[in-house]
Amino acid sequence: MKFLYSLPLLSTFVSLSSFSTISASEDDESNPTLHRIPLKSRPQAELVDLIYSHINQVRSIPSSSEPSVPVAVEEDRRLRGSSPSDFRKSESEAVNDYLNTQYYAEVKVGTPPQSFEVIYDTGSSNLWIPKAQSVCTEPFTLIMPDFHKFPPISFTTVHKKGLITEESSTFKKTDENMSIRYGSGAVEGKFCTDTVTLAENLEVKNQYFAIVKDCDPMGLAYKMGKFDGILGMGFDGLAVGHKKTVFSNAVDQQVVDKSIFSFYLADNKGDSKLSHDSELTFGGYDPKHMEGELEWFPLSRALYWEIKVNSMKVGNFDVGTVSGVVDTGTSLMAGPVEAVQKIADMVGAWTLPFLPVHPIACSKAKSMPDMTLEIDGKILTVKGENLVLKNPLTDTCVLGIVGLPNIPFWILGDVFLRQFYTVFDMGNERVGFAVAKQD
Repeated sequence: MKFLYSLPLLSTFVSLSSFSTISASEDDESNPTLHRIPLKSRPQAELVDLIYSHINQVRSIPSSSEPSVPVAVEEDRRLRGSSPSDFRKSESEAVNDYLNTQYYAEVKVGTPPQSFEVIYDTGSSNLWIPKAQSVCTEPFTLIMPDFHKFPPISFTTVHKKGLITEESSTFKKTDENMSIRYGSGAVEGKFCTDTVTLAENLEVKNQYFAIVKDCDPMGLAYKMGKFDGILGMGFDGLAVGHKKTVFSNAVDQQVVDKSIFSFYLADNKGDSKLSHDSELTFGGYDPKHMEGELEWFPLSRALYWEIKVNSMKVGNFDVGTVSGVVDTGTSLMAGPVEAVQKIADMVGAWTLPFLPVHPIACSKAKSMPDMTLEIDGKILTVKGENLVLKNPLTDTCVLGIVGLPNIPFWILGDVFLRQFYTVFDMGNERVGFAVAKQD
């Protein structure tokens, strides 16, 4: 997700509900201790609304003599460029601003621990969180679509949490700068070290991460999200500053039994505000989320979680042999503009000026052809109806595949990953898929 062509993409939001530590099922022959983070998710309807809507934002600027007054803030990263001439330069940002990260959960930093919501992102490798009492933590008011009422808008105030460095006895600052650019913007800060706690009690000592004072360059992708920062789950070689990742250090410090983590992304299509069914597991995987056997595939490159897809087809259209980046932080699937356009044309989706996603009639979901990926002789199938994202309240839908310019691979985001329980084996440089069991 977090690379030059990548997406911090906005879909349904997820936050931590609770922690538990248990032993694996008897069906798991390795029987490691599993450390679980149950996730919550907002409904698919909210993603569709945001794609169709222009989101405004307001920063609340306190005054010493008057109550806080919402002051409109001009946003440089809009869904569309203000004119065709500036579309090209803002195209990738425009995609990312409206398709941001879907699933996130809690991490704790410091001694005593301070809690933050972060994206567990397999497409990047650095951890960063805001600094307390900085631009990042100033409240913003977002004008959001709400089709339950008239006028169909609501106001949501977003407040990010920041690290209070003075309150952590294990915090150590450095003079080393950190700068990282994502598809939706960039952040800069200072590297530091502290204790990082995953799940309930997995303490990773002396972990390098960055504290950031100004998150404005991240644009709406950050301001709209429910997350405070990002915790990369990619490989060390992808990390800015050549720092070891949190999970690599967890393995080295033997706080997890195995160098494996796994994601179960529940399919929350309904109108419920939150779903508690999704789960991130450290130290192994749990067969209870699987239908059938887990199939392992070697990585073609241990930088991103990248695999070789021998053939990708949607119906009769064969995209050909592609590289696929398995990315828990990208809500839609993404590929080159030309290939995605051919798919959109084939299934009868619309192409609108300056809108990178493809709206589609909701009635076409039932007749949508399946997507099949052939990897090492095995076929993985995404049912056609799952390639259409729908808001049932407004009967508006979009194709779950987005085209990005100059992208050299396909991003296998949450539209794909909701169909498969996904296991990331860092030690053996492989990824495993099994059909996800949906309750």
